[in-house]
Amino acid sequence: MENVKKFDLVKVSKKAVFAALFVVLAVALPQLVHLTGGSDLGRTLLPMQLPVIMCGLILGGFYGFFAGTSAALVSFLLTGMPNVTILPIIALEISAYGFVAGLLNSRKINVFLTLATALFVGRLLVFWYTVLFTPMKSYVFDAAAAGYIGIIIQIVLIPVIMYFYNNKKKN
Repeated sequence: MENVKKFDLVKVSKKAVFAALFVVLAVALPQLVHLTGGSDLGRTLLPMQLPVIMCGLILGGFYGFFAGTSAALVSFLLTGMPNVTILPIIALEISAYGFVAGLLNSRKINVFLTLATALFVGRLLVFWYTVLFTPMKSYVFDAAAAGYIGIIIQIVLIPVIMYFYNNKKKN
């Protein structure tokens, strides 16, 4: 009985609140990008992904998965974006990003490797989903071509954010 972990409701509640804030960011950030540069800028910068990946890295894989799934669904319900034809693809992709980022980060794997693996796994799942379940075979390649700038921004920005977050957490 001594080895059984106690369920810490306060810690879980705090994480749930922060996860909800990441969901709000993942819904609001694309709206800001679309307002300033249209939907093409959103496809280029991938603004919904950043908060979801950060959620996974900071709060863990479960919360990253929750944020990805919730952000896609809430965004669709409130704004109609992503449209219904790609909603399952986006939800799958960003949920995978959040989950894998959180899972690997909890194992103290280098943030660059964690990020690269999460992005690869998310894109791989989207590839197989589209091949197996949709007629939109070119979606994966079109999305990858349009979003490479956003991926580069994530690979540069997220490790910097995590560096400052981890240093702040230590102090």
